[in-house]
Amino acid sequence: MLWQTQSFLSKYFNIILTHLFSLSNQLFGNSHFRTKVIKGILLLIVFLTPLLKASFGLGYEEIKVFFFNIAVLVCFLIFLFHISVDKKVDVTLSPIAKAGLIFIGWVCIASLFGTNPVISFFGINPYYQGVIFFIFLFLFYLVVKFVKFV
Repeated sequence: MLWQTQSFLSKYFNIILTHLFSLSNQLFGNSHFRTKVIKGILLLIVFLTPLLKASFGLGYEEIKVFFFNIAVLVCFLIFLFHISVDKKVDVTLSPIAKAGLIFIGWVCIASLFGTNPVISFFGINPYYQGVIFFIFLFLFYLVVKFVKFV
């Protein structure tokens, strides 16, 4: 009886996974669709972040920083998927991006050897503008730099 239940569940689990993979192939198989999703998320970040109010138990600044970080992370992950699938995207770093990367590395080293590394890395409530925030700002810059707004 237990064996039959397990085979029944594994059969339907495989069917669900097959449908999810086919849906993701339909949605993310098209390069044009991926760039539209990235552009839409970037526009949401730019126009929605200033309009957020204190909610979900978070303060006025906290909700904006958390929304920005989550939206940039989702956008950057889709962008990484896009450049891994579409080999036409040129991802060479400009001198400004290289300088930004050096700055981020320097800030990471400075926060590790600072007087309070945890606060340096995450930031202080309610602003949370530590190293993590600078990393997300740099990721936002990279995505905006490599996505063509034509």
